[in-house]
Amino acid sequence: MKYPKSIKIGYNDYAVVEVPAGNIPGCDGHIEHNPPQITVADDMLPGRAANVLLHEIMHGIYDLHSMDEGSVNTFANGLCVVIRDNPGFAAWLAEHLEK
Repeated sequence: MKYPKSIKIGYNDYAVVEVPAGNIPGCDGHIEHNPPQITVADDMLPGRAANVLLHEIMHGIYDLHSMDEGSVNTFANGLCVVIRDNPGFAAWLAEHLEK
């Protein structure tokens, strides 16, 4: 799977690193903030891979902002900023969700 090299979330650029399946105990993806890195398993089908990467991005947005009634707006705005700041990501996501 070819992933974006990095994803900008807020003020950080998160490296996207693919690792052998099983190296992330109990899941297919994980986000770390120091250093900023999203780790994803290498054995996923394209649709699952796209979902896992987006899931980890959402964790990054959530960790930057508190969630409550305004959380929906914060979350939606955060996701829009990630898509805006990462040209090509939305197309990549859409392409892999179609498979």
